[in-house]
Amino acid sequence: MADKKKSKAKPAKKAQKTKKAVKAEKPKKAEPKKKVEKEEEEVIEQIVHEYIPKHEPLQPEDVEAVLTKYGIGLHHLPKILSADPAIKSMDLTRGDVVKITRNSKTAGEAVYYRVVI
Repeated sequence: MADKKKSKAKPAKKAQKTKKAVKAEKPKKAEPKKKVEKEEEEVIEQIVHEYIPKHEPLQPEDVEAVLTKYGIGLHHLPKILSADPAIKSMDLTRGDVVKITRNSKTAGEAVYYRVVI
């Protein structure tokens, strides 16, 4: 039988760094950020593209008619964020309802209603 010796490798010690090496590794201070001033009045135009459906705000009377027609409450409607580019261009606020008309190959036109949050 052959004798098997188990050799354990000792972990190498980390070399201590000199003061110069430590100073060289320190990250440099970041330059102060420059302030970029935005225009006071930023004009947002409604986005026109073939893939973006038509968005139009509904009047309160129309909202009541839609809710009555479908027998639902305002909280049952799907949501759309006020940060959505289409909503930003219309200056709508929380609680307003938007009618979205999409072209559909099967139905011709599909109408969706969303409440702005």
